[in-house]
Amino acid sequence: MAYNTGNPPGSTSPKDLIDNAEDLDFLMTGNGVSHPNRLGVPLKSWKGMEGQHDADQIRREEEFDAAQSERANEYAGDKLGRDTEFAEDQAERIAEFDVDQSLREVQFNTWLDLSGFENPALTYVDGSPLQVDRVTQTIVRSGILYTVKRPASFPFALTGTWATDTPKLVVRTDQPLRQDLADMIDPLNGVARIGVPGTGKMLDEILATKVFPGIRLGHATTSSKGIVSADYIVDRAADLANLFDMYPDVEIDTQIAINSRVTISKARAKVSCTPTGLLLAGPGMGQSYMLKVTGHHASLDRMNMDNPLMLKAVSGGTQGGITITADHCTVMNSEFHHMLNSVSTDATGEWYMPVYFNNVAYDCLGAGPGASDDGSTGFGENRGDAFNIWGSTGRILYNTAFCMDGQDARIAFHCEWLGTDFQTRPYNPKRDGYDYEMVGNKAFGNFRRHFAFERVNRGLMRGNISGGGATWWAIALTGCNDCLASDMTILYDRPITNTAGAQWSPERAAIGFGHNGTNTALRNIEVKFSADAAGRGLTSLITNLPAYGAVIDNVRIIKPVGQGNVGFILDKLPDAKVSNCHVVGASNGFSTFGAQDIWFKDNTATDLTGNAYNVTGGATSHARIEGGRVERAGRIVYATNLSSLSVRGVQSKGVTGNHIEQFGTSGAITIDGNHDEDGIGKLVGFGSPFTLAQVRNIGNNPGYVYNLKFQLACITNATSALNTSGKHTDKTVVADDGFAYISTGSSATAPWAKVSTLTTPA
Repeated sequence: MAYNTGNPPGSTSPKDLIDNAEDLDFLMTGNGVSHPNRLGVPLKSWKGMEGQHDADQIRREEEFDAAQSERANEYAGDKLGRDTEFAEDQAERIAEFDVDQSLREVQFNTWLDLSGFENPALTYVDGSPLQVDRVTQTIVRSGILYTVKRPASFPFALTGTWATDTPKLVVRTDQPLRQDLADMIDPLNGVARIGVPGTGKMLDEILATKVFPGIRLGHATTSSKGIVSADYIVDRAADLANLFDMYPDVEIDTQIAINSRVTISKARAKVSCTPTGLLLAGPGMGQSYMLKVTGHHASLDRMNMDNPLMLKAVSGGTQGGITITADHCTVMNSEFHHMLNSVSTDATGEWYMPVYFNNVAYDCLGAGPGASDDGSTGFGENRGDAFNIWGSTGRILYNTAFCMDGQDARIAFHCEWLGTDFQTRPYNPKRDGYDYEMVGNKAFGNFRRHFAFERVNRGLMRGNISGGGATWWAIALTGCNDCLASDMTILYDRPITNTAGAQWSPERAAIGFGHNGTNTALRNIEVKFSADAAGRGLTSLITNLPAYGAVIDNVRIIKPVGQGNVGFILDKLPDAKVSNCHVVGASNGFSTFGAQDIWFKDNTATDLTGNAYNVTGGATSHARIEGGRVERAGRIVYATNLSSLSVRGVQSKGVTGNHIEQFGTSGAITIDGNHDEDGIGKLVGFGSPFTLAQVRNIGNNPGYVYNLKFQLACITNATSALNTSGKHTDKTVVADDGFAYISTGSSATAPWAKVSTLTTPA
């Protein structure tokens, strides 16, 4: 130790500090198990503590192993004792049972002897006469015991013909009653045979009004009733209908062919299929649904239905799986194969709140003729939906539909309110046509439309996926009010050679939108075109009935560069707002005809062969284009015949033609804050010099080259449009006298400062 001062604890001497540091170094790094501190008191070193810990750990492990071994030995001994005790008790119980059974047998035989009946019984053989000598003799037939009905004279002769002898005998066992109780076909048997004391009712009457959790009362299987078909020819429709009429809970566990529609009429009926259960449409089912649900609150679960002959018709009745004409019915976890219509809520009645959940429709058929005339007035447009709801309201949740290759089907998922003309029940304005949900579904193949709302109010279409194949529109919203379609993904791959439904002349696009309605929004939708796809990105459905107040936000149309066709066609959409949208590879990005107060905000357009914005209007047409970016396009804006035009804050690069070009705008024009990064921005068609009445706010547009002038009277007249619209401090204009003028304020009478000398850099 360097100093060894011997000072007591709490010393502030630097020498003690050095001694403490030396001691600490020995304690932490030394090889000894201990080391004295500066006062000579031995302390355990780090090495000493580690050694003691290791020794203690070894000791604890040995103690644990010994205790564990002791517990295992005790458990084994206890178990052996328990096993021995159980075996002895079991042997004792068996012995006692055997003794008791022997005693009961003796007692029974004694009772039988005392009852006056003899044992063994006489055997009745059909066709053979039998003589009964004494009243105490019994007769047995098919395991059932009988005696001769008294009064009778003995010996008594039985003819051997059972129909003749039955009235002369009395049953002496309960076997017939057991058979009647087990009979679930005859409505006079089964639970109808059981009375409940004190109620004056039979058991089946009580079961009809009671719910017993965990117990499947009123349950029957098709196998237990012998309802099975070897193929799709043998018709068991009547047997299945009888089963549905008798039981509220039916489980289909066999293959059953039906050749006529079967109705499920019980309220709260439950129908399901096991993995071995299958309903097959027979040859007579080409114009009929297989099942019709008329009982409210019915539930169909895990159904498995097939139309193996692929029957269908273009007119008359509709082939299908399930049709619903009741309220609050559910179809879930089910599979449908080769159906024209898999599940449908009927167009009459305004049936309320059907729910389709987690079902799959495979190889759906279509009634459409492709591009030809099918000889009907419908041309494939009055049938051919995988899942549809006509009427009041409903939910289509997390289902999947696949169209069979080569078919021309109509709609994969469809909700439509037909209006009061089709109703058979009184109109309910609070619910009829309202609150539809189409969420989390997937559609694949040649349906004309994958997801469709028609005349829907307050509808939600969200999270659906169109996986390719739609021949008209992947998403269609027509005549809708206060609806939202959002968070959806579309693969659009219709080749130009696919002309399904050509008789209807559809404007083919990934999204079809409009035709009447108000306040409907499209948000967060991604549309990707395949390399050989032909069609628009989004098209408004042009009719004489415009759709007001549409909101189109964050819709992305991605086409292969140079593919062409328009990204967004936005005709007949008054008061529409189009924001944060993106279009790539189209001919023109955003195109509108007859626009009334349309607002484009923060959109981007890239790799276009034509114009980013084509805007054509009329007497009351106003267009605002604000923010966003245009790269590699012919023009940014081409506008004609508008009432007013405003283009503000648009960034551009790689524009090859006139950047902003307009003709025939009758009212105000504002071009301000736009920036062309190439420095070649052009304004064309603005009619310089501007007159007193013309509202022309041509502000600061970096990268634009233009020589627009105002008549001098516009500057000197306080009532001119230049002084009354868009004026601000430091606003600079050029007059037709060749001088520049700078505004000193924003009021109409604020003076303009004349810049007397203009210098042009050489």
